[in-house]
Amino acid sequence: MDTILMRRTCAVILMIMMGITAASPAEQEASSQVAFIAAQPASHQASSQISPNSFQPRADLAGWDLRDMDLSGMNLSQSTLAGADLRGANISYSDLEEADARACNFSMAQMMGSNLVAVNLIGSNLSGANLTSARLDQSRLSEAALQGADLDGASLEAANLSRSHMDGASMRGAFLRRSTLRGSTLSGADLSGASLVGANLIDCNMSEAVLTGADVSEARAAGANFQGANLSRCIMHFTNLSSVNLSGSDLSESVLDASGLVGSDLCGANLTGAKLTGAWAYQADLSAVTAVGADFKGAQLNDTDLSGSDLRDADLTDASLSGADLSRAKLEGTRLYRADLTSAIVRDTSFIRASLLGARLNWADLRETELLSCQFARAELFGANLGGSDLSGSDFTRAYLTRANLSGCKLSPATVDHADFTGADLSGADLREDVFYKCQLDDADLSMADLTRSNLHSMTMTGTAFSRASLRSAVIERATFDDADFGGADLRGAAFYLASLQNTNLSGCDLRGANLTAVVLKDVDMRDANLEGIRYDDATLGFLAGLDLSRAKIDANLRKDLEELGSPAIP
Repeated sequence: MDTILMRRTCAVILMIMMGITAASPAEQEASSQVAFIAAQPASHQASSQISPNSFQPRADLAGWDLRDMDLSGMNLSQSTLAGADLRGANISYSDLEEADARACNFSMAQMMGSNLVAVNLIGSNLSGANLTSARLDQSRLSEAALQGADLDGASLEAANLSRSHMDGASMRGAFLRRSTLRGSTLSGADLSGASLVGANLIDCNMSEAVLTGADVSEARAAGANFQGANLSRCIMHFTNLSSVNLSGSDLSESVLDASGLVGSDLCGANLTGAKLTGAWAYQADLSAVTAVGADFKGAQLNDTDLSGSDLRDADLTDASLSGADLSRAKLEGTRLYRADLTSAIVRDTSFIRASLLGARLNWADLRETELLSCQFARAELFGANLGGSDLSGSDFTRAYLTRANLSGCKLSPATVDHADFTGADLSGADLREDVFYKCQLDDADLSMADLTRSNLHSMTMTGTAFSRASLRSAVIERATFDDADFGGADLRGAAFYLASLQNTNLSGCDLRGANLTAVVLKDVDMRDANLEGIRYDDATLGFLAGLDLSRAKIDANLRKDLEELGSPAIP
């Protein structure tokens, strides 16, 4: 039949060449078939020549046009498909294990549940492809295009996706353990619940990506970009996030235990309820972060910028914040037990009800800070600057404030039992009604401080300055002063019980109505002091009689008692 058709076709052609126009019906049919075949594209010609036997393991399909073909369920393992066009093809549940599919075009292809283990897909186009539940373990996808692809539930263990383009891809619940995505772009991709344990994410771009509930533990992501990404409830144990951009990202309730965030940018990130126990974040930028209730126990935050951050109710127990910037931070209810804030900047910060028990704030800058009702018991504040701060209601029991600057601060009311203020500057401080029990105040400066109705009990003070301070109605009991300076102080109504003042300056003091019962006064300067109405016992009177009171102001009763004792230096 084919031979007859060919003869008729040749006859038709010969007639045309000879100018003969008449032709039989059979010859006209043959001519039309030839014209139809000649008019078809080469690709359709190729497709018409494809035999079902072409699709088998180790088949050579390189460069073939397989667009929109149904290849579902076929076994093409170890086949060669390099450069083939499979746009819109159906390869669902097919087996292409170890196939060579370099530079193939799989865009919009249906590849659900297909076996692509160890397939070479370098430089291939899989944009918009459906790879739901597909297996791509150990496959090579470097520089591949997967924009908008659906990889939900797919397995890509140890796959190489370096420098691939996966913007907007969906990879929910995907398994990417030990995969390589170095230098890849996944901007806006959805990796919710995905497993990226041990993955290589170095220099990867995941800006605006969704990784809610994903596991990125032990992954390497140095230099990656997660700006604006959703990492809420993400698990990142021992993850290397050094020099990573996490600014504006959502890390709420995420777990970053022992992760590395050295030099990373988390400016404006949401860390509410996040867990960063033992995290390393040296010189990181955590400015303006929201970390309410976050867990930073044992975290290394040295030289970190936490300015303007919200750390309310956060736990920074044993955290290291040496040199950190906490200016303008909110620390209400924050736990800083045994935290190290040496040389930290904590200016204009709110520390309401914060716990700094045993914390180290040596040389820290806490000027103009609110430290209301805070716990500073056994805290170290050597050389700390608290000038102008509000410390009212705080507990400094057994705290070390040696050489600290507390000038102009408000410490009323406050608990300062057994506190060490040696060499501290308390000039102009508000210390009204405070109880200084067994405190160390050697060489401390309390000039112009307000100690009205305060209590100084069981203390030994050497070189302490109270010049021009107000100690009205103060109670000074079992206290010893040596080389102290009360020059110009207001001691009206003050009560001295079993006190000792040696080599002390009381010149210009106002002691009207003061009680000097059982007080030792040796080498005391009383020039221009006002002693009118003071109360004293015989022991105190004996010491007064041995002082030079020639320039002091005394009342008639004291004059009479001194004269009876034969005091030589009375006015």
